[in-house]
Amino acid sequence: MNVLPRLSHIISSIPFKFPPKWFKDIKSFFTQFFWNNKKPRIGYNKLIIPRSMGGLGVPDIFQYYLSFNAKYPLSWAYNNDFPIGSWQWLEQSVMPENGNITLASMWYCPKPPSLLNNIIIQFSCSIVKQLHRRLGIEGLSLPSCPIWGNPILSAGGRTLRNNIWQRAGIMSVGQIYKDHTLPFQQLKNQYGLLHSSFLTYGQLAAVISKKCKDGATPASCPEVDQRLKQASLSSGVVSSIYGLLSKTAPSAYSPVQLAWAHDLNISLSASEWKSVWNSALYSSKCVRLRIIQFKILNRAYITPVTQAKMDKKHQALCWHECGKRGTLLHLLWECPAVKTLWLDVISFLIGLHKVILLDRRNRSGGYMMTVSVVSPTMKAIGKWSSK
Repeated sequence: MNVLPRLSHIISSIPFKFPPKWFKDIKSFFTQFFWNNKKPRIGYNKLIIPRSMGGLGVPDIFQYYLSFNAKYPLSWAYNNDFPIGSWQWLEQSVMPENGNITLASMWYCPKPPSLLNNIIIQFSCSIVKQLHRRLGIEGLSLPSCPIWGNPILSAGGRTLRNNIWQRAGIMSVGQIYKDHTLPFQQLKNQYGLLHSSFLTYGQLAAVISKKCKDGATPASCPEVDQRLKQASLSSGVVSSIYGLLSKTAPSAYSPVQLAWAHDLNISLSASEWKSVWNSALYSSKCVRLRIIQFKILNRAYITPVTQAKMDKKHQALCWHECGKRGTLLHLLWECPAVKTLWLDVISFLIGLHKVILLDRRNRSGGYMMTVSVVSPTMKAIGKWSSK
């Protein structure tokens, strides 16, 4: 797809806030191309899901836009040393002019101080806000959230500072909070703090306690924090961020799963559904058969029931005139006309299975699977030609 590099060049070259309408138009163009200007049967939000999760892995331009522009603010948090003359070094040199707020804290608290009149940092903070929203995190929920020079943890309207604790190596929330604020004696033994540091400990404990009462969950997302750190240090940082956003996005398959659970009258666990979606595009080498399975799983085929919803002139009854509601499950399996076909297929496969067992040269399950998939078509064509 040669369109993606052209679009990615635009959204990655200059830190620029694109209007939402631009992304909406791109999405519309993609949809028209995929469905050949016809009405789409599968939502775009399902198509952009990774293949391993049941989607088609269609590029999400807005997600790439976030990934490209999150590269630099991500380095604020997880890269401590910036080469002289680098973009991050220039941004870091601006921060001392704006009070006791560090550049690293802008990743966890993306609210630029009022004195900071830098449109690039302000734009990066707006990207961080959207990234946090998509990942379902907040700054304090990351264990690496800095304690010092961070507007999230402030007392009397000022950020916290303590050289003694910093020299002892206590820099982040995850070091002092694990489901609760660690006792002072434990911190004292671990980091060699003096008795005089108890006042600072009390202040920290009070600030964190207030945050918890306001609904914050300190250091509650260690896995996301670790994956963000790995992304910032990897050579393919943009691809890593994009992959993380794709896998942590809300599932677009919940309505489909509920519909299948209702039709089949069963309840599958999250791991079972994960296995179903993961195997959606890998069950056969034949592209046509994989597309058929993908459409069935996504309930993309038009049935009498869906036709009746689209146009009240149509009836929701089965096309084979059996008098039952024409749901997808009914048309695939329950209709008497279809049941006859499946009984013929089953009897054919049983006889074929006995022949295969007698032939020691061919015991592969792959051959049996291939025949099982092809045999319904064979039987259907045979019935049609006999009429």
